[in-house]
Amino acid sequence: MKHNILRLKVINLLILLILTGLTSTSYAQYAIKWMSAGSLHNWYSEIGSEIEEGFVKRQQFGLQWPALYANQDIQAAKGFWMGAANFTDQNGKVWPHKVVHVGPRVTGANEFFPQSFNMTSKFEPPFITVDGDPSIDKDVANDEVDPGLFADRLIENKINTQLGVSITRRIFQFSQEYHDNYIISEYIFKNTGNVDADADIELPATTLNDLYFYYQYRLAVCANTRYVIGNGTGWGMNTMIDARGDGVQVDPDNPDNLRFQYVWHGKFPPFTLYDNIGGPIWNTAINVAAGDTVGRLGAYQFAGVVTLHADVSPTDKNDNPAQPSTTSWEGSDDPLTSQNDAFNETKMTQEYGWMTTGHRSPRHANQIEPSGLPGFLAPSGDPANGTPGGYSLCNGYGPYTLAPGDSVRIVIAEVVSGISRELATTAGIQYKRGQITALQKNTIVFQGRDSLFQSIRRVVANFQSGYSIPEPPLPPKFFDVKGLSDKISLTWETYPEMGTDFSGFEIYRAVGKYDSTYYLIYEAGPNERSYDDFTAVRGLSYYYYIVSVGNESSNNGGGLTPAGKLRSSRYYTQTYNPAILKRPPNDWPIPAKVIGTKPGKFGITAGVNDKLQIAIDGADPIVVTLVGDSLTTSQVASQINLAFNLNIAANELNYLRIYSPSKEEDSKVDIQPIANDAYSTLGLEVGVTYRKIPEDPMSRIRIVPNPFNITASKELGFGDQQANRLAFYDLPARCNIKIYSELGELINTIEHTDGTGDDYWDSVTSSNQVVVSGIYIAVFENLDTGEKKILKFVIIR
Repeated sequence: MKHNILRLKVINLLILLILTGLTSTSYAQYAIKWMSAGSLHNWYSEIGSEIEEGFVKRQQFGLQWPALYANQDIQAAKGFWMGAANFTDQNGKVWPHKVVHVGPRVTGANEFFPQSFNMTSKFEPPFITVDGDPSIDKDVANDEVDPGLFADRLIENKINTQLGVSITRRIFQFSQEYHDNYIISEYIFKNTGNVDADADIELPATTLNDLYFYYQYRLAVCANTRYVIGNGTGWGMNTMIDARGDGVQVDPDNPDNLRFQYVWHGKFPPFTLYDNIGGPIWNTAINVAAGDTVGRLGAYQFAGVVTLHADVSPTDKNDNPAQPSTTSWEGSDDPLTSQNDAFNETKMTQEYGWMTTGHRSPRHANQIEPSGLPGFLAPSGDPANGTPGGYSLCNGYGPYTLAPGDSVRIVIAEVVSGISRELATTAGIQYKRGQITALQKNTIVFQGRDSLFQSIRRVVANFQSGYSIPEPPLPPKFFDVKGLSDKISLTWETYPEMGTDFSGFEIYRAVGKYDSTYYLIYEAGPNERSYDDFTAVRGLSYYYYIVSVGNESSNNGGGLTPAGKLRSSRYYTQTYNPAILKRPPNDWPIPAKVIGTKPGKFGITAGVNDKLQIAIDGADPIVVTLVGDSLTTSQVASQINLAFNLNIAANELNYLRIYSPSKEEDSKVDIQPIANDAYSTLGLEVGVTYRKIPEDPMSRIRIVPNPFNITASKELGFGDQQANRLAFYDLPARCNIKIYSELGELINTIEHTDGTGDDYWDSVTSSNQVVVSGIYIAVFENLDTGEKKILKFVIIR
């Protein structure tokens, strides 16, 4: 489909995405960027933390895993505070405690001052199209390319703060399949004395004492089950929080004394229909796709935050195993989580108390279920513990002393893992059917905790290796999917720097929805750049992704990477728009109608004197004599009627088709002279089809739906991603479609040249403005015959 130049389409789409974001964001003055190269996706804000409803007005948004599927959001809010004791500001006022805040509910305005916010990618982000239209889930918003980058993508965020500490936050992600479910954030905190947005230094000689860096994470596993189990789960009322490496107790499952806290979907006492651990989906609800009520476990994720490094001091850059010095769990709706103000002296002293509280004992999980793991599998306590909003996990690093120019470095990672989607489905079905008990189901869910621990060990190994894990091959640079009349055509290109050190490509396909099960349908060699999917069925939607496959010798096993071939990330080439098998153009033969079948062997023999014999089994052959072009359809119809005991009118018979339903083979017999050697004997079942061509093929052109009511049910349109889309069906192979207003003003021109009978229009003008309600006129011109067809249609908004 060629509405305009493809480049213009991309620009227009990005503008639309930006405008859409601005209308739905709470604090549009702060830019955001997505980290989405792997299976874990999250958004990050230039203000320095991702606050509650800070991007869209939705409680759960971000920290999505597995990000392919809808409503996997786990992040409800984050907060970042910095606090120092006995702080003298630029006006000479001494504050017993000075704390600056961004989140979990305050915006950070006038306390944090963004300076720069840029994304760098290791290679230019791949370009994915379906029928010529860009197919994307999240805008990458890449600023530059660095082939020497150690990770796939890196966001660098620089911020000044009212405390005089300038922050450099570097956020990065890897797409390697065993390391794609975590995102690392490295913070450099430097005492610059700059307390505002300009370059002037207001506190050139101030030493910061008893400085703490404090992170809050309000997590809720997960949005998919919020309205199945209960609305309160959406803000984390049932979130269970556990910790390792905090010194509170001995943890045999943490022999390396790694430092992390993690959460899971715990018991929600108001829900009593069945055991809710893992979030079994039994009934329809918001955030649940139609038909997804077989029992699938919808909240099987375990999410954690691990400390990878914290400087001992500005002069000792070794890791301090005693950091974070504060590991606590605080009420997510506590008064200290809102209306924070860097000039409220009393409240800042209370906030500083949170930051310096130390390691809270017992841990939240043991407070709720003192028996530990046995209690987690058969819970009886209330994770909210009587609070209105449950709890957030909190980590504080300090105290540090920063003289002017001093800096310290802290590195943390957000990690999400769990059991596989397939196991979550199987176990959920078994539980709903009564084939396994709640305890057995919960034991399966907690295998996901083991997966989280393994992922944490991998991120630590990656960090300790200096981020030198084995790299997968580059993904295809370009991936285009086109729905044609007889196949779905896939083509791709590679990056020049990819070279030859890879073994080929794998193509995967799903049917019906993009967030469903994908199957491998083709393995391409390293020199192949196209594949035609002839197995697609008309009327179904298809989604694809292609991955490059590396050589086994390229995997050195670093970072606890299992042996074997590595593949590029599916998220680079995933299509989100449906590809469909389009109709043939209406100047092709109309689909044939079966008029009769007769089992048995038959033979077609073109004999001497242009005689066509159709012999069924051992019966006497039916002989059709072909004399030049003089054979009439009446004569042929008569022979076929005799053979099959049918009554076909001569004006309905345009050709014969002899076919085998069992072998899916056919041999077309046109009503025209046939050479002596045209056919050989076949041992097939026989059927006969015919077709009738209307007098005016252009009369079959349709506009669907008409009228088009955009405010009606989305089932009348083409889904969320094509909410404004109309279809033109039964088009000629090549035609122009000119769309006019009722007053005769030309709105847009569509050049239809792909040889199919379908095309689409997204209800926009040639300058990409969405059209208003009204009556419109479409003029279809067949470029091969010059014939024209005029149709009216209505758009209602």
